[in-house]
Amino acid sequence: MKKISVIVPVYNAEKYVRETLESLKAQTIDDIEILMVDDGSQDSSPAICDEYVNSDTRFRVIHQPNSGVSVARNRGIRETEGEWITFVDADDQLTPKALERLYSMTDGETDLVMGSVMKFGDVPDEVIATVTGKSRDVFGKILNPAPWGQLFRRSIITDHQLAFQENLAYSEDTLFVFAYRQFVREYATVEDVVYRYRICADSATFSPNLMKRSTHHMLASYEFQRLAKQQTDPKAIAILENIRNYLAMLALQEMMQSPDKENIEKALRRQFDDTFVKNDIAFASFDVLLQQLNAQKK
Repeated sequence: MKKISVIVPVYNAEKYVRETLESLKAQTIDDIEILMVDDGSQDSSPAICDEYVNSDTRFRVIHQPNSGVSVARNRGIRETEGEWITFVDADDQLTPKALERLYSMTDGETDLVMGSVMKFGDVPDEVIATVTGKSRDVFGKILNPAPWGQLFRRSIITDHQLAFQENLAYSEDTLFVFAYRQFVREYATVEDVVYRYRICADSATFSPNLMKRSTHHMLASYEFQRLAKQQTDPKAIAILENIRNYLAMLALQEMMQSPDKENIEKALRRQFDDTFVKNDIAFASFDVLLQQLNAQKK
């Protein structure tokens, strides 16, 4: 069994993917595998992936029809074998010795290892997630909510049948991270920056499709509420419900930013009724949330 499986979903990433793969190629730890899942790219990304497969035995690639980042990540989990799994986006980078530093903190009791994250690109370089120490209190504070810059124990993912939700294009990664954390006995951290997160205008995070973002954020908020209802730890419940409320408010903010506000409001109201009311989940009414948002704007 490999020590670490690195899963890289790739979609039309020719502008940056070579820099990403070079950062992976430079990793110093032995016995890792790097699986690129080309999700139906229409640019030169597939050829770049093939180039690395032909030059370094640690690299493998799967070419599949475009199905979305969650499908790509889930396939990566199924098609790899490492004891630990980490995820790298195709426009981001690992720092030198990142995997070596993370792996140095693994042991029999540790189920999650995290390092610090730095943003770069169209913004000044800045460390946005700094973590230190070792703890069993996984829900004591909100740590890095994204799947990158971390090592996940494969056996937890497989034993509990965890996966990225394939019907979501936004917040699906945070949902996976917190679903995983409920099974963590202990986490360890390294203060070193291990991951460089690129901020750029053409990133999916800044997609102008407000209708899609709004509805997916509302769906994700429902999933966080469902996850919260499964918990007994008050800290876990509080954090998950705070994320739920944040995502619901984010969905409403995106609705109010849209020039097609009326149609998005109708769609979100239907979505709200379908997920929260019909599933008998305690939540403020849609109109109350709108009032709260309008009050914040005054």
